[in-house]
Amino acid sequence: MSNPNRKSLPVSAIWDETRAFVRRESHLLIPVALGTMGLGQTGLAFGSSLSEAGAPILSLVFVLAGLMLVVFGQLAIMALTLKPGLSVGEALGIGLNRLPRIIGFGLIVALGVIVLLLPLAVYLAASGIKGPDLEGGLPPGASLYVLIMVGVLIWVSIRFFTLSAHIVDQDAQLGAAISESYKATRGVALPILGVMLLFLLLSLVVQSAVQLIFGLIFGAVGKMLGVALLPELLVALATGMAAAMIGLYSTVLTAYVWRHLSR
Repeated sequence: MSNPNRKSLPVSAIWDETRAFVRRESHLLIPVALGTMGLGQTGLAFGSSLSEAGAPILSLVFVLAGLMLVVFGQLAIMALTLKPGLSVGEALGIGLNRLPRIIGFGLIVALGVIVLLLPLAVYLAASGIKGPDLEGGLPPGASLYVLIMVGVLIWVSIRFFTLSAHIVDQDAQLGAAISESYKATRGVALPILGVMLLFLLLSLVVQSAVQLIFGLIFGAVGKMLGVALLPELLVALATGMAAAMIGLYSTVLTAYVWRHLSR
């Protein structure tokens, strides 16, 4: 006998709603996505290039600034999705207002990761294994532990998938949002995991294609002009804009998932 209280998540129907909303409100959504998430993704990509070029401090600045812009843009787009009739300015204001709570959740997760890493660090130190010794890979026991850690982080991502949308929609404080988001995603882990994997795969494919195509084009331009890091910046910009468009759809879909689960 089926359980009448069991939740369902009609991903196909939610995706149709997402596409229809983005098409209808593209004049508002696309400028916000490109101006926030696009520039943020550009900062993340360029920061990675700076790290490889031997500028770790500058790289960190670009990565942190880029990450904040991406999250800010996601919150603003969720506001436009969940609160019909908002202007872009009002949506950006809501995003800025909710941002500290999302940063707080990120810090909690980061602290949790550090705590999880401590036993691994102790194990490696006790085994006399140092950084250079890891070039051949982790020992079997450590590899299993890392695999478990990855599983835990995926579980956290699933169970708090709707946290940002909840905070935007109801102006909830962080503690209440953590509790409600955990409850909202109970019983729908597999559909959410499928959505996450689909967008991750799409993002990897699109960004890899953009990097390859524009890397060839801008690499040649950079050699002709002789300007250091110009190709990396231009490729980062192209990659960031492509990632922003994928992020636009995934953000709107997340908002619609929350709306469905919160009914």
